[in-house]
Amino acid sequence: AADKINVALGEDLGADAVKNIGKMAEMFGEVEKKGLREAMLATGSAINTLGQTSSAAEPYLLEFAARLSGTANQAKITQAEVLGYASVLDQNMQQLEMSATAMQNLIMKMMQTPAKFAKMAGMEVSKFSELLKTDANEAVLALIDSLSKKGGLSELAPMFKEMGLDGVRASGVISVLANNIDKIRIEQEKATQAYNDGTSVINEYNIKNNNLQAELEKSRKKFQDIKLELGEKLYPILINLTKTSTGFIKLIGQ
Repeated sequence: AADKINVALGEDLGADAVKNIGKMAEMFGEVEKKGLREAMLATGSAINTLGQTSSAAEPYLLEFAARLSGTANQAKITQAEVLGYASVLDQNMQQLEMSATAMQNLIMKMMQTPAKFAKMAGMEVSKFSELLKTDANEAVLALIDSLSKKGGLSELAPMFKEMGLDGVRASGVISVLANNIDKIRIEQEKATQAYNDGTSVINEYNIKNNNLQAELEKSRKKFQDIKLELGEKLYPILINLTKTSTGFIKLIGQ
């Protein structure tokens, strides 16, 4: 698993690719569910798929998910769902630290004061509270969907203030999410499918490994060609040298 992750994601995530993928799998409790090997391949596959199918960068996805792991675990939001948010935010050029902090604060405040956020989401408090318990990701999406219908940033700003979130920074992040609610669902579905399949990293490994083998074969063939060419050029010299050496030995023998 480590070898496959290194080959598939090492170029994007650097020398610590395996270590960081393993840590993230543990942070989200995936190791307990699937075992270390399968959890690492599943996590790597979700990141690899989003990186391949969008402009989101793998390091951003990994770091964002790592920062939200504690809060997401508490809210029972899956790793793949978090990666979906990360993908949309990175595609819209939102700074990593700011985005992760805003998202983390939003989830925490929703859990602390569900009644306030139920009103913003246009739902009954009991239904919203139950949704938070059973599917926190859907509760976040319901809130964001409601915000997307409120209008522009100027109309959203008072709502962010009411949420107790940092106005300027949080408003930019949440406004991006509000304007891309459908995109979030698409990215979350892709990440979830890739995680469940756990094959994206293996496929990427096979492609890159085959490419490496092809390059090696080309190098070997080139070396063989050069060796033959050099041999052809040196052969006459070798013959003459042999004849000269033989004559010289005979001369000494006399």
